[in-house]
Amino acid sequence: MSHAKHRRRAWKHALLTLVALVGVVYLFMYQAEQRERSTLLAVHFENPSGQKSPTYWLEIAANEQARATGLMYRKEMDSDRGMLFIFDKPELHTFYMKNTFIALDMIFLDEKHTVVGLIENVPVLNEEKRSPGKLSQHVIELNAGEAKKAGIKEGSVAKYARALPKAS
Repeated sequence: MSHAKHRRRAWKHALLTLVALVGVVYLFMYQAEQRERSTLLAVHFENPSGQKSPTYWLEIAANEQARATGLMYRKEMDSDRGMLFIFDKPELHTFYMKNTFIALDMIFLDEKHTVVGLIENVPVLNEEKRSPGKLSQHVIELNAGEAKKAGIKEGSVAKYARALPKAS
């Protein structure tokens, strides 16, 4: 075999190895994303006129520790992600942004998952307590601007992909 043919064959082998390696890395990343999504809860909203929002993937804060920590200390969050705070009964819930670096929309829901209040574009890193002044049982936090972009408003209903866990 000539030297030129050997070089071409070596390049071809190197290229195929590189393509296979990229494929394996992509597969691992895809599997990691699927594992992460399996721990998240999918939700979309339907507003009173029938308009549906995009799907959001929510972390669940159903116990005291998770609710107290919330989204604190995080520097960023994907636009299709958020957090669902689950409480055991409807109450007048208040939230603040202590140690929270991401501006948020807070969506307050009653026990039937209907939006009863919305606080948009809550500024970061402050301890001012915020509440819509209405009873709520669940609160969803999304990146600031997502509620408006998705058409979420009072009267919209959250539709979950599976049953919610109980608060503990």
